[in-house]
Amino acid sequence: MSGHSSSSTYLLAGWAKAATAGEEVAVGVKSFGGTETYLRTSTTSYAQQPIFFTTGASTTSAAAYCYKNSGSAAGYCDDYTLVKLP
Repeated sequence: MSGHSSSSTYLLAGWAKAATAGEEVAVGVKSFGGTETYLRTSTTSYAQQPIFFTTGASTTSAAAYCYKNSGSAAGYCDDYTLVKLP
């Protein structure tokens, strides 16, 4: 994701679920000039994962991701939304 304003706060919201209970899926953001931030879920129904982050003083991009940890089942992510907060 590029074209962001430096030193600005954003909300990244993504929906995630695991195909099998007990396995985890993470929704996160990194490379925005701050500490990588993520939320994990092990639910088998879609759950929204809201993440707030503030870009660095000279950073105008970020990398959002969906990550499935090790295991045999699939993980799913959908409907990412990025909102710049006032």
